Amino acid sequence: FYPGAPVWNMGLAWHGQKFLPLDEAAALFSQTFAPPNGPRTNAAASILQTLQPFDGQMREFSSGARRPSFQIITNGGAFDFLNTERPELEALEGLHRIFLLRACAALEMNRFEVAADDLLTSLRLTELARQSTDARATQRAQTMLTVSLQPLWEGIVRHQWTDAQLAEMQEQCARFDFLSDYTNAVQRVTLAYIERWQATAQGKRPHSPGIGNNANRPLGGWQP
Repeated sequence: FYPGAPVWNMGLAWHGQKFLPLDEAAALFSQTFAPPNGPRTNAAASILQTLQPFDGQMREFSSGARRPSFQIITNGGAFDFLNTERPELEALEGLHRIFLLRACAALEMNRFEVAADDLLTSLRLTELARQSTDARATQRAQTMLTVSLQPLWEGIVRHQWTDAQLAEMQEQCARFDFLSDYTNAVQRVTLAYIERWQATAQGKRPHSPGIGNNANRPLGGWQP
């Protein structure tokens, strides 16, 4: 599931008081899945069966998501803020979507413990994503949190979560502070402007590996 995969928008179904369209998600996983409009349990079972061989890896990722920090680059300059083409962050987003999808499928099959663990993992991955220092950091984390609410909503409206599970989810959600994230982003983008302006004044072109088209973007596009 790359960033533009359909399941990304599926995770916003709760905005319209709708459940995740598991049949569409299952079709992305398996070419042998039965046509849509069948029972949701069929799609949920297909998704869980497809992901079953990866249980070990997903447990390792779930354990790793409990770590306090996430860092993909060191010794980066201010201009590295404009580098949004990082495969590590795309992988983090894709992994987040897998846990989101399995949580919704597990709820449909009454596997509430699996669903709760996957939902908490998706929230922890979102918290780690807040630590990235690129121009998409704030947008990425806010979007990941928004879609993480899909299985939370589905479990709430069907009264599937226990009080203990809801308390743990509430505690995890309380960790987010997007106002401070925005404040940090403003400082980083200001430093990136300054570095770009200094390079322009000296007749140089600032460079950072992986920036791609962002390096040629008009300077005005980065200004507030």
